[in-house]
Amino acid sequence: MFGQTQNTERSIMQKPRKHPYHCQHKWTCKVKPRLNLWPNNWLQKKGKWYHFLKTFKSWTDSQKSCLIMKSHLLMIQDKAELDFIQSNIQDGIYFWIGLNITHPQKTWTWLDGTPLNLQLFQVLGQVEDNSCAVITNKDVFTEKCCNQSSWICQHDC
Repeated sequence: MFGQTQNTERSIMQKPRKHPYHCQHKWTCKVKPRLNLWPNNWLQKKGKWYHFLKTFKSWTDSQKSCLIMKSHLLMIQDKAELDFIQSNIQDGIYFWIGLNITHPQKTWTWLDGTPLNLQLFQVLGQVEDNSCAVITNKDVFTEKCCNQSSWICQHDC
């Protein structure tokens, strides 16, 4: 039985095939990790789940919808997360994130109350009262919170 399995593996391994495997030894292959997909199109990366919703809502209504799904609007913590999010956005689509202007200081603040690290990214555009942030595949922009946009929910595991 063992000899048959080994021969089968050998013949499979000798056939030229396109696949995402990286073989380290003759008989052992490791599968490269892929993104996990949660039901309803949630993407998973490093202990967080992300849902890119292409329906249009105001910033406040988007956050309420995220809360119904036991999540919140996206809060970007580092450059790797920013790169991951932007790599999953199609050109020309804007998504609400969990960043808005607080009063009276007029500073960009995440939903959890932490200020935006301006070394991570700059929010482009004219800051006004009631400004929130949208992200594209290239930049982050200011937008009136009452306007409608697509949105990204985040669930922390």
